[in-house]
Amino acid sequence: MISNESPLRKTLLFDWFILSFSFLLSFVLGALVMNALTPQLGIDDLNGYVSSISATSSMQEINAVRIIQMVSHIFTFWLPSLFFIGFVYKVRPFKRLFLNRLASPKFILLGILLIILAFPAIQLIYYWNRLIPLPESFQLMELGSKKLFEAFLVMDSPSILWFNVLVVGVIPAIGEELLFRGVLQRIFYKTFSNPHLAIWVTAFLFSAIHMQFAGFFPRLILGALLGYLLYWTGSLWVPILAHFVNNAGQVITQYFLVQSDSSTHLENMDYFPWYVNILTIIISGLIIYLFQKQSKENQLYYEQEVGSDIQ
Repeated sequence: MISNESPLRKTLLFDWFILSFSFLLSFVLGALVMNALTPQLGIDDLNGYVSSISATSSMQEINAVRIIQMVSHIFTFWLPSLFFIGFVYKVRPFKRLFLNRLASPKFILLGILLIILAFPAIQLIYYWNRLIPLPESFQLMELGSKKLFEAFLVMDSPSILWFNVLVVGVIPAIGEELLFRGVLQRIFYKTFSNPHLAIWVTAFLFSAIHMQFAGFFPRLILGALLGYLLYWTGSLWVPILAHFVNNAGQVITQYFLVQSDSSTHLENMDYFPWYVNILTIIISGLIIYLFQKQSKENQLYYEQEVGSDIQ
């Protein structure tokens, strides 16, 4: 079948130009929306307001920041992706994003299980990552991020829980996977002609863009796992669902820990017992082995689909 697309649309220069333009357009629109939204929320100085939020702030103040976070995320991840898709993936966009098919139930369950079982190991890497000395300016950024995270975990009703699931789970899972695994991973594969290098470079950017250096390496591993889930299944729905389970699972777990008056809180947890880490790493390794052995057809599909852009 002969493509009606212009040859220019298959070049990396075109991809990077449109992606840069999409980010610029989203930034301008986002600034306009924020300028209109913040007065409605009773916010005069946005940066000062956000930096003052902590776990002791009122629920109204925390909810205002949740709304800001949600809108900011849409203009940072969703909108640039949708602009890019509209310009570049005009022809068969769902197929080029790997949204046109679902993975088998076996792969979906294995993907979710892998993300859940990887959590103890990622938590341990996070603990090690925090031991790396950071410049004072970075330490201040980390402190602000920690305060905001602790504030978001304050949930005094089921309605706030589900609002948090939307803000922390649903919106990031879709927006970040569209941008990083749907758009950037494909561009980097076209750049390097190597799926593994594309996955790890994308994971590096995925971690770096969060600007939380104490969590850089665990987020790098998470990003790589999400990238491989796309590669192993040929479906973007699997990393979207796994990303959602990872984020929303932490929110829901924290809510029920508080409701049960448990002294355990996720923001204060360093790492799991050594035997939990060893067991989950072994099982995770077995799941990765199964993916490697049983997903050859999906890997070939992924490589051929992205390869169609290079030809």
